[in-house]
Order: sequence, then structure tokens, then C-alpha cells
Amino acid sequence: MAGSALNTFYEFGQLTGPTIMSSAKAVVNDAQLRNMQTLGYVLRGKRMNEVLKGGSQLRDYIYLQANRIARSYLPGQAQNYQIRGSGTTWTVDWRFFLTDMVWEDHEIELNAGGDLSREAMFHMYKDLWFRKQQDLWTDQMEYIEKVFWAVPDKTKMEAAGGQEWYSIPCGINEYANSLPASSDQPGGAWTTHQQIDPLGFTNGLSNANWKCSRETYGSAAAAGNGWLPLDSLNILGAFDRGMMAIGITPPPMKAEYFEAPTVTASKVCFASLKGKARLMDFFRRSQNVWVDKFDPFNNPTYNGMPIVYVAALDDARIYPTNAAGALGVESDTANSVAGPRFTVVCPEYLTVGFHKNRYFKDLGLRESQEQPTRHVVPYDTYGNVMFRSKRRHLQISPVGNQN
Repeated sequence: MAGSALNTFYEFGQLTGPTIMSSAKAVVNDAQLRNMQTLGYVLRGKRMNEVLKGGSQLRDYIYLQANRIARSYLPGQAQNYQIRGSGTTWTVDWRFFLTDMVWEDHEIELNAGGDLSREAMFHMYKDLWFRKQQDLWTDQMEYIEKVFWAVPDKTKMEAAGGQEWYSIPCGINEYANSLPASSDQPGGAWTTHQQIDPLGFTNGLSNANWKCSRETYGSAAAAGNGWLPLDSLNILGAFDRGMMAIGITPPPMKAEYFEAPTVTASKVCFASLKGKARLMDFFRRSQNVWVDKFDPFNNPTYNGMPIVYVAALDDARIYPTNAAGALGVESDTANSVAGPRFTVVCPEYLTVGFHKNRYFKDLGLRESQEQPTRHVVPYDTYGNVMFRSKRRHLQISPVGNQN
């Protein structure tokens, strides 16, 4: 005798509620990005007073070239003494971010069950108030992660009247002089970053050090050779050259007037899934030439510097292609220099500033006379990304197609 499916028993379906597998606040959040790594690493090692700021702008002073007046002389030789004029000021304007939580009395009251009996309250499957907050903070954290890697837009980021904060590719990229100068930029070619022109002069002194270091790997003539362990143009060689270029050290005396050297382990290298996976494979095939042969198989580092997979880079359309007026992802087939990129950041010299009075600030309950049962709680944030230096960061990109 053939049986019947359970859902064909009408009275059973109408009179019996489902069994919920977990508690009211146990909601699996599969809406989130695969990871949200950037903010945590950018803020790594910083005290709160280095992050929370006040004032009308974020501003600091940087010394980009020495005014060379040190000289030799002969005894009794007349001297022409000069007042030194050096250094320049960078400026970052506040950007403002708002998110909110909205609810109706009806949905919260009916979800909570009011004065219903214990048996009736069994049917509050999940805590709606918790879900509202889960939506709020998932959205906020994903938004911050995405804007860290947004396409540089001069009109929205560099202009005083813009509304977007600086993304990391505004200052660390593969363009000449670190200026996103190609016609493919949505806001036009950049000529300054944080109001400093790396091609210009301040008080007669060059601003040329206001740019990131750049290195390349692979060859335009041989696709894929950047991942051959014994090739002189491989990715490991690019890391070696690039890390030496940003390994700035002070003189042996008067160190208090110079920047302390930063160890490699204090830096972080951001990469896409493909980029980190290729490095892992390269490590396995080249343990005898890799810098640290004791690196864990599943998490290669460079001299202690973590290689961090950032999910937002998997589809970040921020790289130049051969197509006029178009940007692409790193593996875009329209790009003759397709392949993984590696962005090395020294968090000491790149950070996020938040306004001390507007740091994810709860603005309180807002209600409307027109909709008396609707309630809104906005959360307000002022902030921006600040480059305190640019030459201490590194961008590694392919020369030829390295897909």
C-alpha cells in the first residue's frame, strides 16, 4: 500500500507549527562578504587618539625634500646664511556616512507576541529586533570594506565638495607618480592627491616623494613566467625589490629627527583570492628559494608580512585596460597586463580618521507626524582615509598577461 506525504494531512498542517532549529537570535548571516579584512589591518596597532580626531579638517605636515645648504668651507671664508623653507601640508576633508534602522510598531509588537500565552509565543520564530540590527551593521561594515577599494574619482574624493572618502587605490596604484591619470577614470585625470602634486614644488623643493613605490613581475613576451620559481622576473623578485625600496632607514645619529625603520612584519599585503592562491602555489614549488622556507603551507608570508586575502578585490574594477575609457578587474581578458596585483600597506602611514563626536553615533529615535507608527534610528559617521606618507607603500603589478 502506497503511503502519503506528510503535507497532505490538512489538519496536521494547520494545527502544528514548525520546529525552529536554533534560538531567536541565531540567524546565519550569509549576506556578508566572504571577508572584511581591510579596516582591521589599517587600524592595526593604533591607539584610539590616533584614530578619533576633531576639527574642521584632517591635516598634517610632511617633509618631502631637504633644503640642501650643508656645505664645505675654507677658514675665514664669508658665508651667506639662509632661512630654510621646506615641507608641505596635506589636507583631507571629512566625508559623511549615514545608515539607519527603520521599523513599524506593528511588526515589532506582533513579532514579540505582546501578552500572548507561552504557547502562542512559540511562533515568534526569530527575533525581529535582532534582525533589524543585523541588517544595519552588515550593511555598514560591507559598505566600508567596499569603499576602501572603490574606483578613484577625483570629483568625488579629491574635490573639497566631494562626498566619498579616499579609497586605497587613490594613493597606491600602478599609474605613474601614483596619479590615476588615465582617461578611464570616471572623474578625470588626477593632478594632486590630498592636495599635493607629486610633479610640483613647494617653496622651490620637489614633491617627487609623494608617490608610492611600484614593482612589476613577469614579462610581456612570456605569459605566465612570473610564476616560474627560477625565473629572474618572478613574483618573488618583485617582492624582494619592492620591499627593499620601501625599507627606509634613518642615519645612525640624531634618530629623533627621522622616521624609525618599520619592520616588514608590521606591514600587510592585500591580494585577491586568485593572487593569494597563486602565491600559495608558487611557495609550494619554490621552497628552496622562498624568503622564509618555514612559512606555513596554507598561509605564506614574506619575511613575517601577512598576505591577506581581501574578497572585495575579487571584483574591484580599478585596473587599467586597453579599452578606451574602461577599467577592469585584475584578470580582465581585455587587459594586456592581466594578472594578480599585490598592494603592500604600512598601516603606520595609512589610516582612517574618524571624528571623535561622530563615530558610528546613534542620533536617537526619530518619528514622523505623518507616520506615527514608523520609527527611525540613524547612525552618523564622519571619516576619511589619510596617507601620512606614500613612498612607504608598494604596488606590485604584472608586465605581461599573467593569467
